[in-house]
Amino acid sequence: MFPSDVPSAAITHAADLIRATEAEERYITVLGSLIEAAERARDIRWQERHELTAFQQHPDRLANAIALTKHPDPEVRSQVVYRYHRLLDEMRESSIPGIKPVRLAFDTLAPAARPYLLAPYLDLAIGSKFPRLCLTRSKPDAGRLVYLSPGGPIDSETWRLRLGDISSWLGGAWSVESVDATSITLIQRVPLPAIIPFKRSLLRNAHLLVGIDINTHRPAYIPFADLSAGTYVPGTSGTGKSSALHILLRSIFANLDLFSAVYILDGKDGVGMYRYTHLHPKIRVLYDEADVWQLMADLNDLMRQRNAEQRAAGIDKTTKDFVAVVIDELPTFITKPAGDGKKDHAVFLDNIQRLAMRGRSAGIRMILVSQTPVAEQIPVTLRANCATTIGFRLPENAHATALFGQLDSTNDPRKLPTGQAIVRLGDTGQVMTVQFPFAPLWNPPQPGDAS
Repeated sequence: MFPSDVPSAAITHAADLIRATEAEERYITVLGSLIEAAERARDIRWQERHELTAFQQHPDRLANAIALTKHPDPEVRSQVVYRYHRLLDEMRESSIPGIKPVRLAFDTLAPAARPYLLAPYLDLAIGSKFPRLCLTRSKPDAGRLVYLSPGGPIDSETWRLRLGDISSWLGGAWSVESVDATSITLIQRVPLPAIIPFKRSLLRNAHLLVGIDINTHRPAYIPFADLSAGTYVPGTSGTGKSSALHILLRSIFANLDLFSAVYILDGKDGVGMYRYTHLHPKIRVLYDEADVWQLMADLNDLMRQRNAEQRAAGIDKTTKDFVAVVIDELPTFITKPAGDGKKDHAVFLDNIQRLAMRGRSAGIRMILVSQTPVAEQIPVTLRANCATTIGFRLPENAHATALFGQLDSTNDPRKLPTGQAIVRLGDTGQVMTVQFPFAPLWNPPQPGDAS
C-alpha cells in the first residue's frame, strides 16, 4: 500500500488519519440522519399543530378549541388563539385585497363548534370585528358563554332580541346573564316545566300578572296604571287561552280596591263565568246582548264624565277607580244580528271602539278574547286600538302576521306550546314570551255556602 522507503511512523500516522476521517464521515452520516429525523419530527409536529387548529379548513375542530388552550405544547396553545381570532377576522373582512370574506357552511357545523361562530352566524358584528368567544372564561359544557368585543361596546338589546335565534342555533334555551362595556355573558336556562302551578303569591298589588317570562323565569307584570285601554287576547282553541283568562281575572280580583267596577261579558251565554256572579258587589257578569250594548253606552258616558273632571283638575289620567271590562268570546257580541237590532249593534261597535281608543285616561281597562284576529271576530279598527297583546298559538301565517307584522324569533306565535303566549306591551312595544301558570278552575264561595 505504501512504498518501502516510507517510514513506518508516517504509515502509522496516515492510517490513523484515514481511520479518523472514516469515523468523521460515519459521524457526519449519523448527524445527517439525526437532523433528517429531527426535521421530520418537526414537520410532523407542525402538521399536527396545523391539523389541530386548521379551523378555516375544518371548522368542526373549533369544538376542541377551549380544550386546546390547555395543551402541553405551548405552540398549540398560542396557535389555537391566533387561528381562531384570525378566522373571525377573515370572515368579517379578508386581509388580502380583492379577496372576499371567508364563508362557512353554518348549516352543517357540528353543534359543539357553534358557540365559537355565533357572532358570524347571526352577523352580530361590531364595527369591523365579530365578538369572539372567550376561551378562558367560557364553559360551553356548563352552559356559560362569554363573548368579548374587540370592535367596540356591545349592544345588549340587539343580543336580547336575537335570543330566539341563539337558542334555536345552539340548542336549548339561552338568556343574557350580564353585560359590560366589552363583553356579554350568555347562560343556558333550565326549561320551564310544562305545567307551572298557580300560587297566590304570584299576584302583586296594583299589577296584572301576565305569566312567567320564559327567559328570566320571573313573573311578568303590567301595572294597571300603565295598561292600555284595550288588551287583545287571541289564540286558537286548546292553546291555554281560557285558563290564562281566569288567571288574569284572579289578578284583577286581588286588586279590587283599585277598581270601582269589574264587568265580565260572557259570550258563552253565562255558562263560562257564572261562578263569579256573587263573588263581590263590584263584579257583574253579563251575557244578554241588550245588557252588553247598554253597558258600552254607559261606559262611554262615564269616560266623557271622567275626562271632563280630569281636565278641570289638570290631571291626564286616573290611577285608581279603574273599570275592568273582560269580554270572553268577543265574536258573540261582534257578529251582526239579524232583524231590528242592527242599528243598536252598530252603536255598540262604535262605543267599544271609542273606549279602546280613548278610555285609558279614564281608567277603563278592557280585555278582549277571541280565537283569531280576523275581521269577523274583532273589527280591524278595534284590534288596532288594542295596544297590548297577549297572543297564544296562531298556526296560520295570515293570522300571525296580522297580529304581529313581520315575524321573527321574538314574536312568532305559530308554534307556541300550550300555555305560552307572546306579550307585546302597549307603551314600549316590548315583546316577551311568557308561560301562564295553571290553576284548577276556581269555584269561589257562593252565598249560602257553609263557612
